[in-house]
Amino acid sequence: MSGNRVLSVLEKAKMVCWFEETNSLAMVARRYRSEFGVEPPTLGQIKRIHRQFLETGSVVSQPITSASSAITSNLLNNQTLNSAEAIKMSQQAMNLPSRESFV
Repeated sequence: MSGNRVLSVLEKAKMVCWFEETNSLAMVARRYRSEFGVEPPTLGQIKRIHRQFLETGSVVSQPITSASSAITSNLLNNQTLNSAEAIKMSQQAMNLPSRESFV
């Protein structure tokens, strides 16, 4: 890549998708050049971005802070509704009549 330009999340995501499609770092570099009109990252950088995605499920390189980790944990704990509760909450949120009114 010419210079040390910061790659956008979109650029990284597209490279991961292209590598999954083609399994070729060279093809990813060609498609990047064609799509974005600039020199692609080095093959090593493309490989690192792909590996990061496989290991973390994300192309974003920002570390998770303890505060955001706690928030994520609380959200997961609060989302353990059974299906009846989830349906009822969805109906209320969308102002739909409850299932009992159809009986």
